[in-house]
This record gives sequence, C-alpha cells and structure tokens, in this order.
Amino acid sequence: MGNFNSDLKAEEELGKYLDKYFYTRYKQLKNVVRINDGNEQYSGIDVKARLKEENIFIDEKGYLSINMVGSTFALELSYLKEKKRKNGWLFDKSKITTHYLFCWNKRNDNIKHQDVKEKDFHYIIAMLVDREKLLRYLQDTYQINKITAASKVEEILENDKSGSLDTLNEETKSKYFFSTHLSEEPINIVMNKKELESICESYFLVKRTELKAL
Repeated sequence: MGNFNSDLKAEEELGKYLDKYFYTRYKQLKNVVRINDGNEQYSGIDVKARLKEENIFIDEKGYLSINMVGSTFALELSYLKEKKRKNGWLFDKSKITTHYLFCWNKRNDNIKHQDVKEKDFHYIIAMLVDREKLLRYLQDTYQINKITAASKVEEILENDKSGSLDTLNEETKSKYFFSTHLSEEPINIVMNKKELESICESYFLVKRTELKAL
C-alpha cells in the first residue's frame, strides 16, 4: 500500500476516535458535522462547525507514521503525484480550510501505520490552529509565504540533498525536510510543536475517559 493510501486509512480511524472523544466534549464547537463528500474533503474540509459564532472548516492532520507523541509537525510544501511535483496543502489556494486540527497519537509499538484502527489509540494530543494565523506567523517570523516557499522547494530540488535540511532561521529548531524515502517525496517544514502551541486556538489531551485542556 502506498504512503498516501496508508495515510488516508489511518486518518479515517483518527476521525472515528475524534468523533467519539473530542467533538462530543469540546463544547466551544457547535453544530459539528463530519464531511463524507469527496469533493469537499479534497477542498480541505473534514469537519464543519461553528466556533465563536463563525462557521469554520477543519482539516484534520495526523502525525500517525510513528506510535508516539512527537515534538514536531510536518507542514507540507510540495509532493510528487504521478511523477509530477505538486503544491503541498500549506499554500494550496484551492483549499478552503479555515482551521487545522494537528493530532499526535500514542499507540502500542507493534501497531504499524497502515494497520492502525480507532481502538488502537491510547490517546490523542489535538491542537486547533487557525490557518490564517499560521500563515501570518510564518510570514512575520520567517518571511515564508507561497512565493518564497516555492523558491525554497526549487532550491532543495536543485541541490539534490535530502533528509534534514536548513533551519528556518538561527533562532529555531524548525527546519526544512525532504523525504526522498517516501513514494510522494514530500518537502516539508518540520515545525517545532512549541511554536505551534504559541499560536494555537486550543490544545487538548483526548482520552477515552476525558478531554483535558493543556
């Protein structure tokens, strides 16, 4: 199974967990609706809801390739599809996402990414991030925007280096990363979780028994 299909199946299981233990308990979110229409999902909507009297469109993003809670999250700049390089979701203007729900998971060591089921999650760490606030932060802090990101992607491809690359500046551990070992060969910004925490709307430990603000 390709990485893309594995990601989709794993994120479907993540969605089941969130429906049971997050959305039913996060009382600030009203009129929560899970989206099953393929076109709407492709436009960057997994869940529609109301937050502070505004309609929001949530794109759930799971860091599920490992079985523990990591200290970073990957923001996708570019990837391969049918041997053609495409824009990643971060600066994709076709997406109408208003918020990301970045999720980290804890599960048993023996449960592989492609095999994970909703029942396998011990708990989820969920962080709700306003998309526009994230983009402003990248621009204001690192001068990263759609144009500079595209230029950086070209530079990375021309340099023919992979793995861990430059940090975004000298004052952060957040960095560029080129995963040539994956079939989609994504080029990402690997963002330190603490930075995301500083701009997020809310941040939760999602257990089967409780929802705890962090």
